[in-house]
Amino acid sequence: MTEILSPDAVVFDMDGLMIDTERLYVDSEREMLEKRGRELDFDNVNQIMGLPGRLAMERMRSLYDLEDTPEDLLQELRSLVQHRAETDLRTLPGLEEILARLEECEIPKAVATSTNRPMTEVFLAKIGLRDRFAFVLTGDDVTHGKPDPEIYLKAAATFGFAPERIAVLEDSINGSTAAARAGCKTVAIPNEFSRDADYEWVDLVAEDLRDERLWRLLGIHRSRDCVC
Repeated sequence: MTEILSPDAVVFDMDGLMIDTERLYVDSEREMLEKRGRELDFDNVNQIMGLPGRLAMERMRSLYDLEDTPEDLLQELRSLVQHRAETDLRTLPGLEEILARLEECEIPKAVATSTNRPMTEVFLAKIGLRDRFAFVLTGDDVTHGKPDPEIYLKAAATFGFAPERIAVLEDSINGSTAAARAGCKTVAIPNEFSRDADYEWVDLVAEDLRDERLWRLLGIHRSRDCVC
């Protein structure tokens, strides 16, 4: 049986965990590579997923032997993703339900994402989520991005709780590694591109945000008749 944590706070990753943006990134990366005569390799996708923008493009440049600078690649990627997001941005199944229940149980929530602040604010505002979190940390707010634990240590410090009292929900190898290194209770909820990865260091691998084991670990219940 999954251990009941009843955390003091829950921190959500954004891309691929709350919002279906990893698909937009993968489609944009595929377009960029095809323009350069390269083919997207899904074994490389997980190496890039969850990394801060510039580091992700450095990795992409190395993996595919590209001549472009990381800065130029990042600018192109962000432009393509933002264009796709204008007409194809949606939340992932179970998000509204789990957010509402955490709010009913008065468990504070935050966001910790590798995405830069301007894009993060646009995405969260576009789907009406920004005001539902105590604070939002982005790749612009840390010196060392995921898989370094800095962003989750900063989240715990901002809440004023010990890292082990924080539950982190992540979808990527790099993100879940960062959370585990910070000492947080770590739940991996792989997206369609990261399902085959090995998450042996996490506390739970959940199917999605509706997984009963996830709710049990967080100490919350679907029934409003149950005490949080």
